[in-house]
Amino acid sequence: IGLEKDVLLPFKQMEGQVAKGDEVLCALYVDRTQRLAATMRVYPYLKANTQYKKDEEVRGTVYEIQNMGVFVAVDDTYFGLIPKNESFEQYHIGETVHARILRVREDGKLDLSPRKKAYLQLNQDAEVLYERMQKNGGNLGATDHSSPEFIKKKFGLSKNAFKRAIGHLLKEGKIVLLEEDIVLKK
Repeated sequence: IGLEKDVLLPFKQMEGQVAKGDEVLCALYVDRTQRLAATMRVYPYLKANTQYKKDEEVRGTVYEIQNMGVFVAVDDTYFGLIPKNESFEQYHIGETVHARILRVREDGKLDLSPRKKAYLQLNQDAEVLYERMQKNGGNLGATDHSSPEFIKKKFGLSKNAFKRAIGHLLKEGKIVLLEEDIVLKK
């Protein structure tokens, strides 16, 4: 941070585990002994009065992970949340994420999605599934009847995104739907 001496990040001010060399989002404060210290508990320092609009692309830092979703400090300044139903990846605290604003809530906080709009994400999702089939000898190992949980775990996609991608590959004539699998067209 530009100081000649180190700044203490007290154990009680850490969120999760921090290893030497990790980069994490912190706020600075003066502790009770009048020394400069750091905290990973940045929630009180974030703002909700953002000028961002729906569908804008933003960058942020993950500062907390809860059951309801992944909390992101947009531009390291504003409140952001990737809701659980939009979170298809494993995130870790301190990770930089690029996201799209789903909505600006009444309280000024931002709901985010790491995915582009469906029609923009379609080709990328289809390519992921196509490459997976090529690596698996032409088989996908799933169908459009597979459970949403299985699809999310295996491919990192929502069931709707999966079905759109499969439909796209089918329309291009690249795959064949079988009762128990989806395979590459020969």
